[in-house]
Amino acid sequence: MIICICIMILLALMLAVSLYFNFKLGKIVFKMEDDISECLEELNQAYARIGRVLKFPVGSDDPFVQEVVDSLKMAQRAVLVVANRMVDGWKQLDERNPADSQKKNS
Repeated sequence: MIICICIMILLALMLAVSLYFNFKLGKIVFKMEDDISECLEELNQAYARIGRVLKFPVGSDDPFVQEVVDSLKMAQRAVLVVANRMVDGWKQLDERNPADSQKKNS
């Protein structure tokens, strides 16, 4: 009888420790999700700003100016690639858990 009580107490303590760490990890995951969403929004804004700058024609044939324009185009592509990679990871998670994605959309 005492052995059963000791085992139950031990299991209850292990459950409490597990719940504590699960809650702590859950808070970290939700914070990271919010941070990633904010970063994606900033990347979207940067992509749009670079796109607006690149729409204006360059009135110089100076190689330095052309190099700056090419660098801006590369930066714009890099922003798009990073944002797409981040979104693709979330899409794969949503495809695995369709019930979770429906809750988010509601």
